[in-house]
Amino acid sequence: MKNNKSLASTVVILFVIVGLMQVGTLFFSFREIQELSNHNIEGAYSSIYEYQNRMRGIEVYAFLSNMIELTAYVTFLCWFYNAYANLKKAGINYVSHSNSYAVWAWIIPILNLFKSFQLTKEVVDKSQNRIMDLDEGYLPQNLNKSINTCWIMVVSHFILSIGIFIWGMNKNTFEAGILIMQLGGVLNIVMILITLLLAFIVYKVSKIEEHLFQIVNNS
Repeated sequence: MKNNKSLASTVVILFVIVGLMQVGTLFFSFREIQELSNHNIEGAYSSIYEYQNRMRGIEVYAFLSNMIELTAYVTFLCWFYNAYANLKKAGINYVSHSNSYAVWAWIIPILNLFKSFQLTKEVVDKSQNRIMDLDEGYLPQNLNKSINTCWIMVVSHFILSIGIFIWGMNKNTFEAGILIMQLGGVLNIVMILITLLLAFIVYKVSKIEEHLFQIVNNS
């Protein structure tokens, strides 16, 4: 088996950072909405230079946030690939898919929004079953509620995003723009919850995986 502990720790840290960056994005959005709600669009800024400086700052922040999100996502995929591959290395020969398929289920989740979470459950369940085969005193953990909740939030975020995009396509009024920003804030809140819950799931799964790693290597 491959020790996946350090990669899991990196994923957890990156997801927490992504969540905190999303809080910052939410703050910027709230401030923007507040200013635009209290003024007309021409009077929201004292000068064009103030507006340009604000926009540059937001663009830099958004770029950094996107780069961190991309790094977190790629690191997560590497961790999940190793976690799924470790099932076979631990002597579990009845896994349902190949390692590559397990990763692609996360890369293109729209093909089957629940498949990636099913595979996560498979890692949890089969790892713990293998641990119990080698350690009769082991008490299994139930992560189904956390995984199912995360899945519900991911699907909700996807549906809300599509709905807001379709609704806002032909809305060119000032009031509609503010409403779209407010709905975007709701999406940010959902994304914060998703990233933090994913960090929790990765942390718990990594603990199970670490236990399996120790038992298999000592057996």
